[in-house]
Amino acid sequence: RDLLCEDHTTSLRVLDDPERGTVVEKLREETLTDRNHLEELLSICETQRKIGETSLNEASSRSHQILRLTIESSKRESSPEISATLAASVCFVDLAGSERASQTLSAGSRLKEGCHINRSLLTLGTVIRKLSKGKNGHIPYRDSKLTRILQNSLGGNARTAIICTISPARSHLEQSRNTLLFATCAKEV
Repeated sequence: RDLLCEDHTTSLRVLDDPERGTVVEKLREETLTDRNHLEELLSICETQRKIGETSLNEASSRSHQILRLTIESSKRESSPEISATLAASVCFVDLAGSERASQTLSAGSRLKEGCHINRSLLTLGTVIRKLSKGKNGHIPYRDSKLTRILQNSLGGNARTAIICTISPARSHLEQSRNTLLFATCAKEV
């Protein structure tokens, strides 16, 4: 779902573009004019983001959020007609947390959302684990929209920093352990 678009009925497809890599079709793109413009867009995205209540969290993220900034720099060559443009992308990703249905007591649409979140996180974990082993085997990027969109950030010509958070609660011990195992694999990529 495009958080910069109020019409959430438009179907967004993940496509492979030969020049730009993996792209989301019909996703709204903005050219930033200044810092205030960026802050305004972030505010719109935060307002549009899907939040729902579970028994563990009254404001639980019901989706992942990805913000990609593309920075372009032009350099004039010796001739005024020739210029080279360099582009770099920076992705900021806020992943929804994994959930145990038995702990959240979710049902209906909340349960379905939780299953979708967990499935994409499981695929991300599989991709990270395979990349951390450094083998040239099949990496299942295509098994999830999340991993397809993040493919260049994970396995391309990229530098990636990941911040993992855990809960100090004893009741979340297994999820915290899994998060730490994920972080251990991720630092090997």
